[in-house]
Amino acid sequence: MARMSGADLAVQISTNGTTFTSLGCFRRFNLNATKDMYDATCASDANKTYKPGKPDFSVTGEFVFDDSAIGVFTAAEGTSAVTLRFIPNDTVTNANWTGTFWVDYTLDAPYDNIVTGQMTARADGAVTRSTTT
Repeated sequence: MARMSGADLAVQISTNGTTFTSLGCFRRFNLNATKDMYDATCASDANKTYKPGKPDFSVTGEFVFDDSAIGVFTAAEGTSAVTLRFIPNDTVTNANWTGTFWVDYTLDAPYDNIVTGQMTARADGAVTRSTTT
């Protein structure tokens, strides 16, 4: 795998789980994979000890507002979780993360700049990391 920029990143949505289309004009996204950690330290332990719990996965992303690209809004305003795929660079690698997510958004409309939005997506189940699209 090569080093790469995020210049050709892609955030995609699927309605059937196999065919993906662009979710909008994204500038960046941040993937956050965590797991619950439980303190299992005993008084006699030399250092703290932890045991892992359930994994969690969330994504934040910045997009440029375009009223003809309403995928983020439709996903957030719907009553079901949606299937999303995140690709760091669509021209250099097939590496991607795919899963079912609940989506929220905020919009920032400054008088002196472009209107942008922030998407937050929280996994509803497992997220799969793959090297094929």
